[in-house]
Amino acid sequence: MAIIGKARWVGNSALLFRWGRVSTRRESGDNRTETTRWLSYMGKLILGFENPPWDVLYRVVIGYSIMPVTVHLVGHSPAALQLLAVFLAVLVSLRIIPGVLRRALPFSREVKNAWAERRAVAKRYDSYQWRKLFGIGLGWVGHLVISGKTAGAPILMAGACLSAGAVGFACWKRVSRPVAAQASSSVAG
Repeated sequence: MAIIGKARWVGNSALLFRWGRVSTRRESGDNRTETTRWLSYMGKLILGFENPPWDVLYRVVIGYSIMPVTVHLVGHSPAALQLLAVFLAVLVSLRIIPGVLRRALPFSREVKNAWAERRAVAKRYDSYQWRKLFGIGLGWVGHLVISGKTAGAPILMAGACLSAGAVGFACWKRVSRPVAAQASSSVAG
């Protein structure tokens, strides 16, 4: 069962949500159709965030927030190991949170299949994952430049993240053409 919005119990042990009815059993009527449409729309919207340029933009926001989060958690002068710990926690949460949401929310089969295909590509090609560091590094470097803190471990880590992401983008661009060609030929054939 998924929890979306404010919930309250209604008859037959289903939950009524602000955006529609979601339950663990099949229901008939307009509420099920409305919820299905809403989840299908939300799923497609989320899938859209994984396409250029949105995929880089939302990661820029995440990268931009690394230093403020670190300062909030450990103080104004974080040690390199503290900064590394927060950075790794961000990367781990970017892996875990989507997985939890994929299992918790009843998205359409089409959306789940698209996610499964993307995860399969990510497992097969490291550059697909490494390119994600580009947006995070870009946001992180941007925050450091704007704040005037362009020395020490933060700028080295942000630069390394940006550089690794740029290399990932270059490698992915080289690899993605044959992958796209193979995918289109398997669909046509």
